[in-house]
Amino acid sequence: MTIVSSSRSLRPAALVLTASLAAVLLSGCTAGALAPEGSPTPPADAESTAQSTLAHYAEVLAAVKADAGEQPERLAEIATGSHLDQLETAAATWRDLGIAWRGPTAVDVESAELADDGIAVSYCLDVTEHAPYALDGDDVDFEQGRFAFEAVLVASGDEWRVSENENVGTC
Repeated sequence: MTIVSSSRSLRPAALVLTASLAAVLLSGCTAGALAPEGSPTPPADAESTAQSTLAHYAEVLAAVKADAGEQPERLAEIATGSHLDQLETAAATWRDLGIAWRGPTAVDVESAELADDGIAVSYCLDVTEHAPYALDGDDVDFEQGRFAFEAVLVASGDEWRVSENENVGTC
């Protein structure tokens, strides 16, 4: 991932942005899953639950990214535990650097199965048309494409949230 800037003063900020982007989109969260906050009712169809949960995840994350991280509290709708912490840190970086995102994302669940700690999911995140831009006009270059992830969804009350999300390659 490379950030191109016309200003030398952005080089330290570019390193922070590069690290936060990589952490959120490419390296994921590998910490252990948290125990669900309630007794989840096992879904009748783990794959459809995963698809709707991850579609909502992508939609909310894209909205937070589109406003340069100005509404990080929305991230609690989609993530929990250390993955939520990771997303909040990234949102603060986007806000501090004035980086926003535009363009669609798409999620395609490849497999989903019930596990002891929630739903284990393999999915593809398509960000071929989703890109960052600097609010001050500086150029930002970001690797776009289709990335494979393995995630764990946990129940929190009546909702499902992402507690782990690890990039495992491309798809």
